[in-house]
Amino acid sequence: MRWTRPRRWAAGVGAILLAAGAVAVVQPAAQAATTIRVDSLTPYQLIKPGPITVSGTTTGSPAGETVRITLDNDPTITVPVVNGRFSGILDTGPLADGVYTIYADVPDGNGYQFSAGTIVYVDEVRDDIVVTSPAPGSTVTSFTDEGLVITGRVAHPDVVPEVTPIVGDKSLYWDNARVAEDGTFRFVVDGRDVAQGPLRIAVLSSNCSDRTTCGALGTSAVTVKATPTAVVTAPKAGQLFGWPTSQVSLGLQVTNPGPADQVSAVIDGKLQVTMQSPLQQSPNRNLYWTQVSVSTPLGQGRHTLHLNAKIRGATVPVPDTTFTIDFAPPTIPVVTAPGTVLATTATVTWSATDEAGPVTYDVRWRTTSAVQATSGYVYPANLKATTATRSAVSLAAGKSYCFSARARDITAKTNDWSTEHCTLSPFDDRWLTVSKAGKRITWTGFYANTATTIPAKGNAAHTGVTATRVGIVARACPTCGSITVTHAGVKLGTVSLKASKPVRTVVWLPTGKQRTGTLTLTAPSGATLDAVYLRR
Repeated sequence: MRWTRPRRWAAGVGAILLAAGAVAVVQPAAQAATTIRVDSLTPYQLIKPGPITVSGTTTGSPAGETVRITLDNDPTITVPVVNGRFSGILDTGPLADGVYTIYADVPDGNGYQFSAGTIVYVDEVRDDIVVTSPAPGSTVTSFTDEGLVITGRVAHPDVVPEVTPIVGDKSLYWDNARVAEDGTFRFVVDGRDVAQGPLRIAVLSSNCSDRTTCGALGTSAVTVKATPTAVVTAPKAGQLFGWPTSQVSLGLQVTNPGPADQVSAVIDGKLQVTMQSPLQQSPNRNLYWTQVSVSTPLGQGRHTLHLNAKIRGATVPVPDTTFTIDFAPPTIPVVTAPGTVLATTATVTWSATDEAGPVTYDVRWRTTSAVQATSGYVYPANLKATTATRSAVSLAAGKSYCFSARARDITAKTNDWSTEHCTLSPFDDRWLTVSKAGKRITWTGFYANTATTIPAKGNAAHTGVTATRVGIVARACPTCGSITVTHAGVKLGTVSLKASKPVRTVVWLPTGKQRTGTLTLTAPSGATLDAVYLRR
């Protein structure tokens, strides 16, 4: 056999060659481009010695020109160009096993010779070199961590002590392998150099001193359908970047990469990111990576990374990855609570926001009343580190509950406690001592379902009351009179209980200075009392 490298020259002023059946093109001044292509032979196909039809197309050559067809320059035939096509039968004669190049040459009229070369194999002696893996006719669906492993055996290792592979269109001259004493050999080819689709592997003697020595050749025709995978290595799903992070790393690991893969990235659907040239982690694994500044253009908040990976000519699905940049604590919660209630519970709400997303809350309260100084804070267990944003809080009669909350983000950053918002519940009528002839009654719909009737010129009172403001809850009606309120010996005012129809009413007296003493409610013409608010 004779392994011929692409020719660099030919007859005439010069020659231009594009091997493996491709098109040679040049554009001399004032003349159309000359091209030539062989289309009757597939590059790297097996042929049998003897007559071979060689045909193809050419453009730009002078009228009446001919094409010279050769097999490694010998033998040679010349055929005419008719309507841009040429065809001829080249008789190769006997050929030893090996690698050959069939050339088609055409002049362009300006002294340039154009040559299209197609490499072919002859492998008539089947057992001189045998490729055992990948087996002929098999489908390669994956590569090892080393890459594509090629193994086989040589019938006469004393004659062929070293072999060289040709994988597809890649002649790996530098990747020779010594043949073991038992005739076996092994190559490893980087998987990224192996394209998808039909692939012919050839193994030949690397010592091509003469046709006899180089006459050994083995081939294996396989199909490569390697299934690539792509996994995001950075950032991790849901990863949080806090202070003092300055850059976010992006990484995509590709298994079974190919020779012309493409990977691109976009963040939040608008920020295009250029991935760096891949790092080779192994012959079967690439890592695409880059870094993006945190402050600009990302900024704080939650972000979504979308990666487009075209591996081995196919789009590989890569799930989107979300990550968060968060340097600041959450906002101080906004707390809402009713100012007063005529009930035994109050609904309290709180809410805050954070760049990192959901937060947890701590809620507390403290109490005070007309007969109790301000208490310490209460931290209920069910409202510690809670994700809830509301709660129905049970209230004791007569107390003011002052609620506050703080928020905590997923990195445990907390903010200050919020401003307090207070809810005041009333003392029931039973809390007051009523004068003789007063009656305790049950009345559905009133606070605690009770009420007290104060007789005419009678009163209801409680000692040791500290307050700045008083609110009366009583029954109003067309014939009802009034209630006079006295606190610590000071008359605070008189409230009218007249109304166009029977109704429960709440009447507040003006706010005054804080006093401590007996609270007395006097009803000149009698009254039905439900409850009393006392703001300390």
